[in-house]
Amino acid sequence: MYKNISDHRKEKMIFYYSNLLFINSIKIILIIILILIYLYALDFFSKFFFSLITSVLGIIEFCIFSITYHQLRKKIYAKL
Repeated sequence: MYKNISDHRKEKMIFYYSNLLFINSIKIILIIILILIYLYALDFFSKFFFSLITSVLGIIEFCIFSITYHQLRKKIYAKL
């Protein structure tokens, strides 16, 4: 299947995809770091917040909030 593609083209495509993978990996790492910094800042100002998000009740509340938010977004974007 790929016998007709030149080696130069293959090298360019490998470089392109590896570069794309590297950039996406950096973005994911930065997002995770930003989330951790945000959680640390919230924990710094409110000790109750960290205990809430790590408890079973906090996880249930977060799931309910997320599901409700998702349903509302679906309804809002369905009207647009």
